[in-house]
Order: sequence, then structure tokens, then C-alpha cells
Amino acid sequence: MPQSPLGAIDLNLVFPLGNQVEMTMQIDGIYNYFELLVNDEIIRRLKTQNARYSQDDIQDIACLALNHLPSKYIRHMVDATYFIASDERATMDKLVVAEVKNAFEFLRKHPGDRDPT
Repeated sequence: MPQSPLGAIDLNLVFPLGNQVEMTMQIDGIYNYFELLVNDEIIRRLKTQNARYSQDDIQDIACLALNHLPSKYIRHMVDATYFIASDERATMDKLVVAEVKNAFEFLRKHPGDRDPT
């Protein structure tokens, strides 16, 4: 499974079950498929542009795009390959292209509007 561009989810969730018993569950190896699609689209766009972007810029672009997209969680690439219908995948691709384009445009129009920390 390729590593998510934003890192693997590593959560410790504690569910209280009364006063005496607690169950702890770790969620690891779950990926938002849109992160992979956004990463691929950003790389595709960077290869066709003459402008240079810092790592911070690229992360901002990814965040801007992902915040406008739904989540689609998968555990394995086979989940995406076999369990996402072709028409749904085409819709997902169109959404990603549009939101990454919007994110690049936003960054271009607002280069100094980000928190410098």
C-alpha cells in the first residue's frame, strides 16, 4: 500500500465501557483515497508548470483541495480498484482536478495570506 502523502492515521481510541472496563483500539493502515488522488494531481500539475513551489506551498495546496473534497477511506488499493465503480471513480477524478486547480489559483492570488509559522 503506498504511503498516504499526509501520513498514516495513527489514533488511539478509548471507549469507556462502564466504570471498570475500557477497551483500547488502534486504527492504523487506513487511508483517505482522496489524499492519494490529490497527491497524484499535484505532481501532474507541478510537472507542467514553470513556477516553483515550496514544500509549504504544496502542503497548503493539498490541504486546500482536501478540505473541499469528501473522504473515501480504504485499507488496501484493491478496495479502490475493485469496489469503486468506474462512474464513481470518474466523478472523483473530476472533483480532484477541479479542487487542486482551485487550490493552485487560491495560492497564486493570496501568496501572503498564510500563517508563516
